[in-house]
Parts: sequence; C-alpha cells; structure tokens
Amino acid sequence: MKLVGDFRDFLSDTVNLNQTRLDRLEDRITAIKTFIRDADWEPRISAFIEQGSWAHGTIIKPVDGGEFDADLLVKVHPIVGWSAAQYVRELGRAFLDSNRYGDKTVVYDYCVTITYADDCKIDIAPLVMDRDQQGALEVCNKRKDEFEDSQPVEYTRWMREKNGYSGNNSFRKATRLIKYIRDIKKRFSCQSVLLTTLIGHRIEWWDKDSGAFADTPTALSRGRGRKTVKDYRAQPSAVAETRYERSRVARLALKVMRTVVDLRSHGSKIFVPRVGAHCRLLR
Repeated sequence: MKLVGDFRDFLSDTVNLNQTRLDRLEDRITAIKTFIRDADWEPRISAFIEQGSWAHGTIIKPVDGGEFDADLLVKVHPIVGWSAAQYVRELGRAFLDSNRYGDKTVVYDYCVTITYADDCKIDIAPLVMDRDQQGALEVCNKRKDEFEDSQPVEYTRWMREKNGYSGNNSFRKATRLIKYIRDIKKRFSCQSVLLTTLIGHRIEWWDKDSGAFADTPTALSRGRGRKTVKDYRAQPSAVAETRYERSRVARLALKVMRTVVDLRSHGSKIFVPRVGAHCRLLR
C-alpha cells in the first residue's frame, strides 16, 4: 500500500507553506523591488531573480515557531571602481536609512536580510553581471571584499528540469518531506541547497514517463537506493562517499515513510506534540 492520499494530506496540512504566507511573501517581495528601484542605490538594475527553495518550489512551513526565508537576487550592471563589499554595504545602507525597513534590516556577508514581525525573512543579494567578461555573474562577499562566480539561473533551471522528470511534482514533494524531517529531528544539519542537490542526483532524464517517480511515496522509495551516473564513473574513494550520501537519503526517506504511517495510524493529535525542534535557517 503506497498511502498516496496520506502523503498528500500530510504535505498539505503539515509540510507545505500555506497560501496565506505565500501571498504575504509575494506582496513583500513586490514592495522590496519597488523600494530598491526608487532608492538612491547607484547600480543600474537589470532584473530581479527569485532564488532558493522559494524559486524551486521546495519551501516548507516553519516548524515549532521557526522562520522561513526567501532569497531575492538583484542583478545589476557593474560600476567602475566599486569593490565587492561596496555593493552589499551600500544596499544595506539604503535599507537601514529607510523608515520602513530600518529596524528590520541586518547586513550580512553576501546579502541584506529583512526580518518581519511574524515568521518571515527575506534575503536580498546583489548579483553583478558582465564585470570582467560578457555573461559572467558574480555575488559579492563583503567580508572578504571579493567577487565570486555564481550560476543561480542555471541551478534553478536544473532543479526545475529534475522535477519535470517526475510525475505529479513528486520530486519537489519528496524534497519538502526530507527537509521537514531534517528540521523536526535535528539529528543532522545540511544546508537546503546541498540537500536538494543531493536529492536531485537521484533522478535522471530516462525516468520521465517511466513511473519510477510517478508519485511521492514511489519517489522516496526509488530515490533512496539508486545509483547515479556519477557512481559508475567515480574512483573507488568517490564511490564510497557517494554510497554514504545515498544511505543518508535512504535513512531520511524511511523516516518520512514511518512518520506518515504514524500519522495515518494514530492521528495528528498524537504526532504533533512530538514536533519539538525549530526550523534552523542555514545560509
């Protein structure tokens, strides 16, 4: 028995970020874009790019009073003479000096973070285009005052491509479930981007329309023991490392399945009090 309906209900009721929060996030992102366009921040804006779990469709509901965050990249044309730190520092100054965002703003190494009174944070990071060569994209490390190559658009395209190989968005749903287990169990820490990438390597183009990832429980079961193309090409030491990573995914998938079975057998009133960990935000 696959318990497809139970997985669907568990995702909808417990894991997925609810529509009210998503609508509020969209409104706040729109307001931030307008603020940046109207601010005295010098760089000429080319585009705004959604990034992270929000863009990938793997964002989940905060656990036990935690927070969820969204990433927004501001793609800008370079300014001659500006250092990497200057892009972040000056963007932070624009927010810190404003009446609307001043008390909500913290400036970090790569981004400016706006923390709202509820459970939402928004990270805004400068992304400099064509600085040294045409087509180059670079994020800005304020602490080291260095530009660093980045491919956020390509990564998001890769994630959406992987999900397209699955049926009924099962790749995204399985990813949300594994992230949820990470957050409530607190037995290991792994940045969401790394965890999502690891899961992404479980599915390949030949899985499309095959039924291998046709639904959420099948995706969890199939992904937890599968080898990737890299396994066969890797050196022995790399194979051992990949096997370790694969077993880690397997253990997480099994925990997800047991959790849903618990929910089905005993009801949410028994399950919910066991959720004692808060969502750890990893940058």
